Amino acid sequence: MVSQIVCTTYEEKAVCAAVENLLKPLGGMEAFVKPGQRVFIKPNMLGAGHPDDAKTTHPAVVYALAKMAVQAGGDVLVGDCPGGDISEGSARRALEMCGFEDAARRAGARTVVCHRHRTVRLPRTGFAMETSVEMLDCDVFINVAKAKTHTYAAYTGAVKNLYGVIPGTFKAAYHATHPIALDFINFVLDIAQQMRPALNVIDGIVGMEGPGPSAGLPRELGMLVASTNPHEADWVMIAHMGWQPMQVPSIALATQRGLLNADAIELVGEGIAALERPFERPCRKDGMGNFIRLVLPKGVQRRIRLRPVVGKNCVGCGVCARSCPVEAIAVQGGRARIDPEKCICCFCCQELCPKKEIKARSRFG
Repeated sequence: MVSQIVCTTYEEKAVCAAVENLLKPLGGMEAFVKPGQRVFIKPNMLGAGHPDDAKTTHPAVVYALAKMAVQAGGDVLVGDCPGGDISEGSARRALEMCGFEDAARRAGARTVVCHRHRTVRLPRTGFAMETSVEMLDCDVFINVAKAKTHTYAAYTGAVKNLYGVIPGTFKAAYHATHPIALDFINFVLDIAQQMRPALNVIDGIVGMEGPGPSAGLPRELGMLVASTNPHEADWVMIAHMGWQPMQVPSIALATQRGLLNADAIELVGEGIAALERPFERPCRKDGMGNFIRLVLPKGVQRRIRLRPVVGKNCVGCGVCARSCPVEAIAVQGGRARIDPEKCICCFCCQELCPKKEIKARSRFG
């Protein structure tokens, strides 16, 4: 079952009422949280930023869920693993800037910096993955995503948000071990199977369009979606964004693997009218399309995939170089330089660039 509700504001009382009504068809928060249970609420905290930038889950949604979980008797933690080589102090500042510190405190919850990790083996492949101890050891795991475009994966929502269970620099390292997009997205699906969130909520009140997940533009959508199945939640949110869900690689692969049957989705609640203009895709010049690239042979994928290009206003801060999983970037002459022979086109550089100066370029645009 997927529950949906229209909500057009981040005014706290309105969001709390909307979230409560959103969860009613699923049994309310009491169906997920029992007294005394340790609850971990994982928003999308890509990095430090203002909630109005729409690159992170809005704190009003986190507050509403944390408050309900506390009222249900849970011992509630709020946190995430930001990408890149980030210190505990920087992670704590990100929690504050994103509004999660204040939201958790007022809801009666606590925030946590997720630097501790433990190795788990993914059942399908046996891959050894470092995973946040706090997220592994909770009784109830609640996944709270943001509806955004994504240059590498086309879309990020409930399923892609679960890549955030991997601490810091391990995220970049696993891009290097999964350099082909098809393999990487299958890896993300494996993570979703491993973590099995009790509840998935997607904040689509304001989403992001264009070159997401960090360099795009906020776009009002007015939707909240919730489900116990992250793939079903993503399907519904993608449709609200005006896209064909099967054109999104994670949806197509989840369907192929039997993790999603769109015909069987039970949808309850009120939705929005069809958009006059769909969400702008991550790269308007990408004539091949993400899904078409993924189904081609891997050797062809390497030749035609989107590539990161440094913008003219690069300040040479070095964040991209420190974040690159294959050391394909160096700062020379006051600006970043990308070695095309080393680059695996994972777009970690674009995702973490504080100046939004990494662009996506296609040979076919």
